[in-house]
Amino acid sequence: MERAAPCLHFEAVRSEDGLLRDFAGTHLNAAAEALVRDFRLGRLHPLWSTPEAAERGAPPGLLDFHALARVVDTGEPYSRDLRLRAPGSGAGSGDAWYRATAVKHEDGFALWLAAAPPVRETEGALLEALAEEREARKAAEGALQVYDALLADAPVGMGLLDLDLQHTLVNPALAHMEGLQEGEALGAQLAPHLQPVLVPLCRLALEVGGPVVAELTPETWSGVPVGGDWQVVAFPVGRHGPGSPAQGVGLSLTDISERKRAERVLSAREEHLRLALQTANMVAWEWTYEHKRVTWSPRAEAFFGLEPGGLGDSLQQFLSCVHPEDEEMVREAISRGQEAQGAYAFRFRGVWPSGRVRTYETTGQTFHDEDGRPARMVGVVLDCTERERAEEAMRAAAERYRLASSATHDVLWELNLATGNVYWGEAGSDVFGYRVEQVGHDLGWWRQQVHPEDRERAAASLENLIASRSDTWREEYRFRRADGEYIDVLDRGTVVRDEQGNPLRVIGTMMDITERKRALEHMAQEAEFRERFIGILGHDLRNPLNAISLSAKTLARRAGLPASELRLAQRIDASAHRMGQMISDILDLTRARLAGGIPLHLAPVELHPVCKQVAEELATVHPQRRIHLQLEGDGQGVWDGSRLSQLLSNLLGNALEHSGPDAEVTVRCGESEGGQVLLQVHNPGPPIPNELLPSIFDPFRQAPSLRETGTRSSGLGLGLFVVREIARAHGGSVEVHSTREHGTTFRVRLPRDARRPSSDSVLDA
Repeated sequence: MERAAPCLHFEAVRSEDGLLRDFAGTHLNAAAEALVRDFRLGRLHPLWSTPEAAERGAPPGLLDFHALARVVDTGEPYSRDLRLRAPGSGAGSGDAWYRATAVKHEDGFALWLAAAPPVRETEGALLEALAEEREARKAAEGALQVYDALLADAPVGMGLLDLDLQHTLVNPALAHMEGLQEGEALGAQLAPHLQPVLVPLCRLALEVGGPVVAELTPETWSGVPVGGDWQVVAFPVGRHGPGSPAQGVGLSLTDISERKRAERVLSAREEHLRLALQTANMVAWEWTYEHKRVTWSPRAEAFFGLEPGGLGDSLQQFLSCVHPEDEEMVREAISRGQEAQGAYAFRFRGVWPSGRVRTYETTGQTFHDEDGRPARMVGVVLDCTERERAEEAMRAAAERYRLASSATHDVLWELNLATGNVYWGEAGSDVFGYRVEQVGHDLGWWRQQVHPEDRERAAASLENLIASRSDTWREEYRFRRADGEYIDVLDRGTVVRDEQGNPLRVIGTMMDITERKRALEHMAQEAEFRERFIGILGHDLRNPLNAISLSAKTLARRAGLPASELRLAQRIDASAHRMGQMISDILDLTRARLAGGIPLHLAPVELHPVCKQVAEELATVHPQRRIHLQLEGDGQGVWDGSRLSQLLSNLLGNALEHSGPDAEVTVRCGESEGGQVLLQVHNPGPPIPNELLPSIFDPFRQAPSLRETGTRSSGLGLGLFVVREIARAHGGSVEVHSTREHGTTFRVRLPRDARRPSSDSVLDA
């Protein structure tokens, strides 16, 4: 049976207005299918080139499009010889010539292919052309084989898509990513799980007319485990010149998981380094000999107080940040560092644009090439300003403590409870006389030096401190010096505990109090002497004086006593009274100076009656003088009434003595600021000399009396001193103001309750 000739059917593709635009294949018989492999129905056939495609630069096809159009329009057949490869033939063999005849069929045409007679050998030119074409085809087919092998073995997913984004070429790697067999992917759309990712990239590549690169991190694609990081490249293909449209899209999918993993590891290390540098307040740098350029870690500008970009990458720009006085030193240090074989370090000062001076410390190392020449230097710069300040403060504190310890002769010691070791300060050799090698460093040595009578007590108290929750320790005992003599020491310690309260160390000082104890013994002897002296003044001298005064008073009351003898008796009594007043003042002076102050007997007191009583008593003594009382407020408080009577008597008597015979003396008792009571005595007349005012309240100080011009008072000059001491004993104060215009005024301020002295009281010197 004669085999049917190959036949292919095509139909016209027209625009909306009926114009012929192209042809599309609709059917082919079995003979044509065997002959023309990869021909698919519904696709535009590459046997011809349409006018639009020709205008865009597409190559001409094997058949004339216009001739085919005439077949459809007029029914006139169109024939042409074509050379096709026979089915199953290898490269360069099995070529056959066919007569292609197009015959009108409905709104299209049928293309019949009939075998043409063989070419005669006499046609030498044609044979030579066919041979050249055959050799070219062999070379092309060899290149295609290499290309096919490359696509098949490449670990990168590669493929071509037409303008409808259907596969025209798929390598095994891309087919695997799509979950398809290689043959199933040709002519198919992109796999659904790839479309959301790849379709936008392909369309963008067609739109921009160039490659589009994206990095994706899909976890799973349609159940196919292709997770990791991928680089996708989409690029237009099939362009035949600048401005010509693309015929499709090329795809490349590369697994960059390892690269990304390495980048993430590197990024994590860089972040760790950045955090470490930031935490340590330092920056890193690298200098290369070849490029003479410095590379800094991030935030280096802020580290040196500069704006972003202000540090630059040259050595000179870095030196501009260095303090001018240190620049030459830094240059020399860098020069030495280039030749150094190991790590090197140096400190320098930097000046910020704001004028702040910071201290930096750089540590670096130089790496040399095979010839021993410096290739690069790397290192870090640390801001040690605060550390240097802290070190300086520690050195100053240590020096202050050393000087203080030397000045006070205190011996510092520290007991490490974990090891039992004892550290002794340098002052130990001066205080105890032991050489360094003679001093033991455990508690046993300390126990041996403690006096046997004090040893158990001192050791037990220290052990109790460690075992208890107490933090401080104080003990007095006798300690043996290197010369064998025992000295009295005051030992004080503080316990250092951890967060759980467990004792770690005990730090303390030993003070030689031998001289102090001797001084205390001497003070005790002096106190005993004072008590005896005060007893003599208060008892042994007053008794005979009281006898004299009583005898003079008795004699003065005797009837019939001659006037001369009466005056003598009264003079004896007045002298005895004056002598008693002197003894009282001396007694008060002694108590104030030697016994710690004038003693008080505090009780509720009405101050107004006290003022009246003192004024009346002195008015009796000075009947010719005028004393004016101004009593305001209630005058109630807790005081020693007899002492306040003595205070007012001294002030009022002083005012009467140092003012003219016609002058009026005013006594005022009222309220003062802060809830205090004011007691004021004023007299007109000449002021107290300015040179006496600063020391007017000192003992044995007197101003000239107006009773006898140019003479001094008959007292000892203790009256105002006693006034001040009585005011101080009550927690109050006394002051004086004296001018020629306003006279002299003494003001005494007292708290309402002498048991709680006012914090605002002023104790005049």
